[in-house]
Amino acid sequence: MKMLENNTPTIVTSTLKSKTTNTLTISAKATDAEDENISYKLYTSLNENGTYTEQELKRDVISNREVTLNATNLTQYTDYYWYVTASDGITTARSEKKSRTMNWWWWAPSSAITANIILLTAVW
Repeated sequence: MKMLENNTPTIVTSTLKSKTTNTLTISAKATDAEDENISYKLYTSLNENGTYTEQELKRDVISNREVTLNATNLTQYTDYYWYVTASDGITTARSEKKSRTMNWWWWAPSSAITANIILLTAVW
């Protein structure tokens, strides 16, 4: 009996969909030549070459269908590296590593720090 060849899924997209103070939302889509269902995983790390932690798993998604993956409970004002994997249960593809800052640095006039900076500027 001849074994059929299995092709690795192809990740078509993996993009940052949105971010909040401590959450990244990633949109991903992969195709599989044999039309097998795909399982996606999102990984994050504080260092590009560091240890990556699995954040979310979506199982048995139909090939060529977009999924949304979330990384939650992340540290505010911190840069995170992330990538997505897509597996057909036999082989796994990995997206390129990407980096995004978790949040923008906003200085609200009502914050005590800003008030102190304004006060120090006025005293100078």
